[in-house]
Amino acid sequence: LATAGWQVRAGVRGALLDLWAAWQRMALTRQRLDLEEQLVRLLERRREVGEASAFDASRERITRDREADDARVSEAWQDPQALATIRAFLERVTGTRAAS
Repeated sequence: LATAGWQVRAGVRGALLDLWAAWQRMALTRQRLDLEEQLVRLLERRREVGEASAFDASRERITRDREADDARVSEAWQDPQALATIRAFLERVTGTRAAS
């Protein structure tokens, strides 16, 4: 019985650590996206006055778009269906019903 308890605890702990890591990645992705937005605006202004090439501005727009895609994927963790999946897993490994 003690071994089973520790296995459940380890499963729950692992799931919570995965969830925490996903939230941290989401926050970092948002920060990177904000910085990329600033960089794109700066390069666009510099390009308009001839201090930066169109290539540099385009490259940063592509990087920004990739960051935006990553942010959309990360935000899936806020999706109610994703949270329901996590809750179901925790209920299954603990054998209890999670509070809503």
